[in-house]
Amino acid sequence: MEEEDEEARALLGDRPEGDSAVRGAPRALPALCDPSHLAHRLVVLLLMCFLGFGSYFCYDSPSALQTQVKRDMQVNTTKFMLLYAWYSWPNVVLCFLGGFLIDRIFGIRIGGESLAVAQNTYAVSWFKGKELNLVFGLQLSMARIGSTVNMNLMGWLYTKIETSLGTAGHLTLGVTLMIGGVTCILSLICALVLAYLDRRAEKILHKEQGKTGEVIKLTDIKDFSLPLWLVFLICVCYYAAVFPFIGLGNIVYVISAPMSPIFGLLVDKTGKNVIWVLCAVATTLVSHMMLAFTFWNPWIAMVISGG
Repeated sequence: MEEEDEEARALLGDRPEGDSAVRGAPRALPALCDPSHLAHRLVVLLLMCFLGFGSYFCYDSPSALQTQVKRDMQVNTTKFMLLYAWYSWPNVVLCFLGGFLIDRIFGIRIGGESLAVAQNTYAVSWFKGKELNLVFGLQLSMARIGSTVNMNLMGWLYTKIETSLGTAGHLTLGVTLMIGGVTCILSLICALVLAYLDRRAEKILHKEQGKTGEVIKLTDIKDFSLPLWLVFLICVCYYAAVFPFIGLGNIVYVISAPMSPIFGLLVDKTGKNVIWVLCAVATTLVSHMMLAFTFWNPWIAMVISGG
């Protein structure tokens, strides 16, 4: 404890007075270095946004290279879509276990496919109240930007590598995917820096994150309230309604990238979270009805679904 206090005093300029004041002490720090200052939290937000960039970028590589994958791996559309299915099924369990590990064992300093869980945990740790919906919107927007960049870049990259190697095939496909995987290194760097800043903030602000004294058990799931289970059900149904289109085009990502932070800000300003959820579900239902029962251009329905 004495070492932490000495480190905090060093960070705060070794001020003799007010060192014991939890709220007042950090004011001696420059804005970008002060965990309680908005400027520093914006830096943390930027790192949180890029934390998931690499994961979402790589996730949509099969969709961006659909033609090339089907040709080079000699698979039909059904088998191609299984690439997404086999990715998703293990994570039905892994995200649940990842959330438990974050709560129970490792604090908030882990990530894997449970990256979104850890990312949201960071968000609620650094931002409070009416800031949260905008933060979640910005995180989702960066994820969609990663997917959109992938959709528009990987095909061009494959062509360049094909020209360089002089032939198409599994080798060209593998090199293209490996280069795309470099974006995960960027996310890893952001994760390491974010972990350091979070640990530093705990020492300076004397935060006790994840130390509420409550023991987290897997059996706690039986105590979840009905509204929470309804939220889970909405998420399952909503993803099932939207994500089948992702493997065949990127218009949903293109629309949701700019709209996510805008709607996040609107939700923060109005505070009508449930109403906004109902509106989102209703508009998605309308878009599906347009696809099923009208002859309108399908782009209209996809734009509505993406918004």
